[in-house]
Amino acid sequence: MDTKALPAPGPERPDLANTYTAPRTDTERTLASIWGDILGIDTIGIHDNFFELGGQSISAVRVASRIREAGLEVTLQQIMRHPTVAGLAAVLDTPEKEAETGSGGLVVQLSAEADPSLPRLFCVHPGGGSTHPYRALAQRLAGAFTVYGVQAPGLNAAESPLFGFEAIADRYWREIRRVQPEGPCTILGWSTGAVIAHAMGVSDPQAVAALLLLEPAVTGDDQQERFRRHAEVYRRVDGLWQRGQGETGTQRASTEREMKGLAPEMNIEESAITLDEWLPYPVLEAEVRSLAAYRPGGSAAPATLFVSDTVRDESGDEVPHARYVAHWSGLYPLGLDIRPIPGRHMEMVKGDEQLSVLVAAVGEAAAVREAGRGGTDHETPLLLPA
Repeated sequence: MDTKALPAPGPERPDLANTYTAPRTDTERTLASIWGDILGIDTIGIHDNFFELGGQSISAVRVASRIREAGLEVTLQQIMRHPTVAGLAAVLDTPEKEAETGSGGLVVQLSAEADPSLPRLFCVHPGGGSTHPYRALAQRLAGAFTVYGVQAPGLNAAESPLFGFEAIADRYWREIRRVQPEGPCTILGWSTGAVIAHAMGVSDPQAVAALLLLEPAVTGDDQQERFRRHAEVYRRVDGLWQRGQGETGTQRASTEREMKGLAPEMNIEESAITLDEWLPYPVLEAEVRSLAAYRPGGSAAPATLFVSDTVRDESGDEVPHARYVAHWSGLYPLGLDIRPIPGRHMEMVKGDEQLSVLVAAVGEAAAVREAGRGGTDHETPLLLPA
């Protein structure tokens, strides 16, 4: 989950481009109150963007839970598609309108506008299933690309997560083809999403214009136990949450403390873990179990691999840098373009330097496709496997 991307906002409304407009309807007042409570902001206008106010993927899940508790049916996908109070309230008050537009499914538009004349970029969610981390990239690509995010199934309590990257890749291709029925697609993935993007390229390399892989994990027999341990933590916390729903008093408080004690192992802030609001622990478990089970095949898709300081200086829990490069190079026998990106793994889609690198790479991928130079003619030298 992207839980530490932004500092906690203060109680004052940030300085936004749009002027404050007070809620006008009961639904707008309910949403503004929930947003304010979760974001810690006293004043929420109906045209304020949830994510510009400091909202993150985990807080969006909490918002969805609170809205349902208030008696309104909402999905996390709707919050991602309609990130203003006015926009979300209009959908909740007239759900038939969204049904008519056919805007269901896992693909979420991250760009402010969908220009049919622009090329499309599809960004596969990182661990946790939300595409919120890619919003800054979508803003930087405004006017050049229409950016979409592919979210994981299971981000709402009534949904079941998918297991196995082959099955996930097949589902995501079907979802993407609802938006772009024909032609090769440019696909970007970060972390877990990069492993899924690779699996998509393995399953249908001809459908890929370019793969942009932001530091995918290395999987294999020697990594299996590490991923299984992480998956067991998510399974345990979900079991505690389920148990706590039937508890009261000191028993409930004890269960919640036990959940919070596992927060560091999940990279989730302790304050976000509560028995009052559901988080998608089953999605996290399914993703990590999928990593444990995945044995990637080779791909003929044109791909660029981005490597951060975390792997280069071997300060994370990944394999050594030389093995990391050899692993991914070996999966692309036609050649893999490997590029450094500044900063840490968790910063790869956040800082100005990182976004500049990615914007340039996305533009290069589009130029190669436009020029019709084929799948392996990269603008920079290929790093071929030994």
